[in-house]
Amino acid sequence: MQALNKLCSGIKGNEHPIEGDVKAMRAILNCKQYNKSLASYHDEFREAVKTITLRGCRFKLSENSIKAEKALDPKLSDEDAANKAHDRFLAIIFLNNLKEKPTALYAKLKDDYLRSVDSYPANSQEALDRLIAHNHYDGTPRYTGGSRSSGQVALAQSNCIGPLEAHPCHLCGSSKHWAPDCPRRKERNNTASLG
Repeated sequence: MQALNKLCSGIKGNEHPIEGDVKAMRAILNCKQYNKSLASYHDEFREAVKTITLRGCRFKLSENSIKAEKALDPKLSDEDAANKAHDRFLAIIFLNNLKEKPTALYAKLKDDYLRSVDSYPANSQEALDRLIAHNHYDGTPRYTGGSRSSGQVALAQSNCIGPLEAHPCHLCGSSKHWAPDCPRRKERNNTASLG
């Protein structure tokens, strides 16, 4: 990525400047998680963002996106609102390029927006933090056991969701864990082995 950074940061004598801009934009759009760890992917994504920043490139966003930023903070200048909208746009690209789509997080963001709460992440670091906090997701499978509900766990993992109010534990109803991790299951197993 550092080689790409150097390549995109200057104008080459034998190429049109627009070619460097295209390379910089492609670096962002093609930055995907694939088989990288979440932290490694985020580092690579931030390097790609530095590349477009060095060139002075930007994605042209709609006036509605910029107005939305100004609605959140009326003190923002037009330029500051455009910068915030751009950072938020890059955060969404970061989430979209994950190996497993964060469907539960997107559902919460959309639900919040429908309730007039704008909780869309302001930048890729905030997107990463929300992803981990919301889904308890660190890029590794949470549970691989063979209990009756492991099918539900596998389905939830494939959709990159963690225990939520919409997907509570089937044994006790808690939204803090799934049935395979339920303390009641462990208590029940201990009682059964004693009797």
